[in-house]
Amino acid sequence: MADHEALALASHFGLDLEKLRKALEISSASNDALEKWGTQTMAWADDDMAIVAEMAREHGLKLPQSEVTREICRSLKPRRYQLDKYGR
Repeated sequence: MADHEALALASHFGLDLEKLRKALEISSASNDALEKWGTQTMAWADDDMAIVAEMAREHGLKLPQSEVTREICRSLKPRRYQLDKYGR
C-alpha cells in the first residue's frame, strides 16, 4: 500500500516512476513489492487477512489495524498499478 501511495504521489508530480522504483530498490525502502512491481496479483492479501480475521474472531479479539489493512487491500486490489486512479 505504501509503495502504491508513494508512486502515485510521485506520478502526480511527474517523476519518472521506473527511475524512482530502481532508486528505492537500492535504499532502505527496498522491498519485495517494489522488486516485483507490476506482476503481483495481491491474492495473498485477501487470503492472509481473511485468516487473521478468522483467528481473531474465534478468540474474541478485535484487531482494528488488521481490519483497516484488510479494507485498504480490498479497495486497492482492483486498481493496483493504475497509479492515476489510486486515491481517487
